[in-house]
Amino acid sequence: MRPTTHDVSKTFVLLLLVLGCNEPISLSDDRVSPRSLRSNPWLPSFSLASEQSRGETDANKSNGGAVTGTAVLRFVTDAGIIERLNNISSIPIAAWVYDPATGFQSFPGMGFPNGTFTVPGVPQGEFYFRYSSTYVVTSARVLDVGFYIAGRPEAAFLTGPGTRLELRLFGLLPWGPSDAVDLVSSNAGIIVYDLQRRDVSGRRLQRGDTDLFQVEDLSGQHRIDGTLGDQTVIYQLSRRTPVDPVFPFLKTASTGFRSSAISIADGQTTSVFGEMTEIPQDQLLSLRHFPDRPQLTRSRY
Repeated sequence: MRPTTHDVSKTFVLLLLVLGCNEPISLSDDRVSPRSLRSNPWLPSFSLASEQSRGETDANKSNGGAVTGTAVLRFVTDAGIIERLNNISSIPIAAWVYDPATGFQSFPGMGFPNGTFTVPGVPQGEFYFRYSSTYVVTSARVLDVGFYIAGRPEAAFLTGPGTRLELRLFGLLPWGPSDAVDLVSSNAGIIVYDLQRRDVSGRRLQRGDTDLFQVEDLSGQHRIDGTLGDQTVIYQLSRRTPVDPVFPFLKTASTGFRSSAISIADGQTTSVFGEMTEIPQDQLLSLRHFPDRPQLTRSRY
């Protein structure tokens, strides 16, 4: 499927939690309730399995025991997901159990360098669980507190000053005042919005331009390495007139350039020459919009 996008620069995923399930669940499950979650920018993708699904005996259920789990880092690459265990020995981990008569009882946990953790002595039933700055309410006994991370595990940041990308791209659609150029390399874990705003050459795109001659500053971004399978996509977003009059305008990926030969050298200038190809507008976007309740807005490509 060719890339098609609209004028939303960030995707927000609502991560929630189901209580009392008899099957493994994830915070991305649509059935969940927001009361159980306080999120942070690097929210773990908790996968919670009930004690029944883990085969615990009735005796163990009544006596309680340890809540255990792992911290798996899941790197999402173009070739699939690569899993790595995470050293969590310094991360705060704990559980709290509420008793109406006595209040909350705390159960401190321990994380280990091999990516596992344990919280001893937690009674069976619902409890409050803390991992770093994230809190959930659950009755599960085995948890996966790992993360999903875009890109290769060894993807490094470009730290050297003067790391630049010289672009000479031809064949844009005539440039409009609300157009933009974005760069994506999913295998390297990099996405740069409004790439044209990073220009350090002083050559600004003007209305009607069909060529892009700029030098972009990529300092602080992930390093793209074509020899490691990184594919780079550069695309132009152009304003379109939507069918639905509710939206004043829509942006779609109108032209694109793709290369697997780009490798960015830290602290140096990398030159890219190529032809932008027009992207057929043959993909349908269906969007339900609730202006007063943005959390209910749904889109489908």
